[in-house]
Amino acid sequence: MRGSSAAAALPTVPGDPGDPAPARGPVGRMMARLGRSGRSIAARMLVLLTVLLLVVIVVGLGLVFLDSREYTDQVTRERVVAVSTTAASSPGVAEILGEDLDVAGASAALQPYAEQIRLATSVDFVVFLRADGTRLTHPNTTLIGGTFEGDLSTARSGQPYVTVADGSLGPSMRAVTPIIAADGTFLGLVSVGVTQAHISATVQQRMWLLVGVGVVALVVGGLGILLIARRLRRETLGLGPRELARLYSYYETVLDAVHDGMVLLDTAHRVVGINRQGQLLLDLPDEDVAGRTAEEAGITGDLAEIVESDEEITDQLVITPSRVLAVTRRRAAGAGGPVGAVLTMRDHTALQELSGEVDEMRGFTRALRAQAHESANRLHTVVSLLELGEVEEALQFAVEDLEMAQSLADQVVEGMGEPAVAALLLGKSAEASERGVELIVDPDSDLPHGAADARELVTVLGNLVDNAIDAAAAAPLTAGDGRAGPAGPPGTAGVPRRMVGVRCAPLDDRLVLEVWDTGAGLSAEVAERIFADGFTTKSVRGPAGARGLGLALVRQAVARCGGTVQAVPGDHGRFRVELPLVGHGDRRSGGAEDVAPAAQDGTAAGGSAGHGSAHGQTDPPGGAVHGPAAGDGTLVSESVEPEGDAVVQGRTRGNG
Repeated sequence: MRGSSAAAALPTVPGDPGDPAPARGPVGRMMARLGRSGRSIAARMLVLLTVLLLVVIVVGLGLVFLDSREYTDQVTRERVVAVSTTAASSPGVAEILGEDLDVAGASAALQPYAEQIRLATSVDFVVFLRADGTRLTHPNTTLIGGTFEGDLSTARSGQPYVTVADGSLGPSMRAVTPIIAADGTFLGLVSVGVTQAHISATVQQRMWLLVGVGVVALVVGGLGILLIARRLRRETLGLGPRELARLYSYYETVLDAVHDGMVLLDTAHRVVGINRQGQLLLDLPDEDVAGRTAEEAGITGDLAEIVESDEEITDQLVITPSRVLAVTRRRAAGAGGPVGAVLTMRDHTALQELSGEVDEMRGFTRALRAQAHESANRLHTVVSLLELGEVEEALQFAVEDLEMAQSLADQVVEGMGEPAVAALLLGKSAEASERGVELIVDPDSDLPHGAADARELVTVLGNLVDNAIDAAAAAPLTAGDGRAGPAGPPGTAGVPRRMVGVRCAPLDDRLVLEVWDTGAGLSAEVAERIFADGFTTKSVRGPAGARGLGLALVRQAVARCGGTVQAVPGDHGRFRVELPLVGHGDRRSGGAEDVAPAAQDGTAAGGSAGHGSAHGQTDPPGGAVHGPAAGDGTLVSESVEPEGDAVVQGRTRGNG
């Protein structure tokens, strides 16, 4: 941006580094218009500094001239006094003046001596006088014999003196010293002087040297001022003070008007400024943090690492204790090079919740599609049996299918007093079934209504179950690998299965949630790092921030509730969450006293069925495996059997 006045003061050529950066985009064009609206700071400074330099040089030369004149006068005074004193004290002079010689004789004797002294000491005149003031010597011989012009009373009294007065050679500084004989007799006087014209010529010679120094100083100073003005113009983008003030007002207004949080950094990664929205998103106190490091300003965790780095990022999701932020970091550079960086932060907490709800709806859609496909197969089976005349078989098949469909729903509703969690698990079960995974809810689960915040429970269980389904679905399915489900009818034992299990139950004053799966387990190192946002064990990555967020959200939700979450290392995945028990509320089942209570009669662990049968539970891999027993003595087991391209969850009945 180049103002017309600045351009006139600072002539440049295209590509000159003194030019501010060319205007780019609407902001650049706006600043270019601002730069043309008045004289730039650089131009004003150029004029001001030039005038100041001239004033300093002129005043300096004047002061030096005065000092030089005073110094020259002082030196001249001392010289004429010294010369006159020396001449007056010469024995030959006193002897000649003591003889009774006429003017011509005395002049013939003293004139050569006087001229010798004058030429040797660079004075303008050395005049010897009789006691009555008659000249005996003079540079102008025609004036010899004349009377001295000036007052000699002081010298006749025996005291030398210096005076500046008009004489035969014009204005001069002269010293008049009496000549005294050895016996104290006053014999005459000697006047030694330098004309004012001579003194001024000496001063002028020095002044020409000083003027030369002043001119050099003016040239050097002018070049320095020009360089400073060019640098200032580049730094201020050719703007004037009023334009800069307006721009700063815009800057403050924009910072406070935008809904995004903004953190401005310098090249040393120190905070230059932060807007109100940024303080709100980062939960920072309303105080000035300029000049502080990220740690000193209260910025911690992954966001502090972004502040300290030099990498540019775009919409990277960062988990803070209370929010999910989409952070963008951009380097800021001016005409003089890098000036720092700008961090923008958008609150994605609500968006993340909506995204989760959308994912849930997609899961329900997939589940409904799978159910429609499965129901069509079963309906075709019933129709075919009726066409074959097998009415009893068709009726039995339909009843058993209805019982199977209702079984998991009854199990979930019975153990889950929190409707939101029950709905979540029912939806996840259909999604898991579509992916060939069995979702098993521990029949001893007891989640009282209001035991914890329902939204936080949905966040925690939803993400843990999603991860467990992913892990189980990704695991290889091989016979005899230890992933067999509950004991089924003859011929189904050892059938490989992919499973995810969920348990919820109060324990003392805590609510314990456990999710396990038959997928690949976690090493101790991975278990320690797995809750960090951005960390993932999945090999396929999505868009920036799309992976490694679920467990970080779990950690955040658990922290908001004041609980703990743990990933248990082992051959299979297992996560354990403990939350403070808010209230006992409405329990819809018998009230388990532990996460995995043991059966009292040695049968399958679970609540008794009234007539000796029990609902069993499926423990995680490596633990005991229990199956639910029906009231008629038959054993109900679950199995997953492929049917065409779909995987259908079903139940197989057999005699106990």
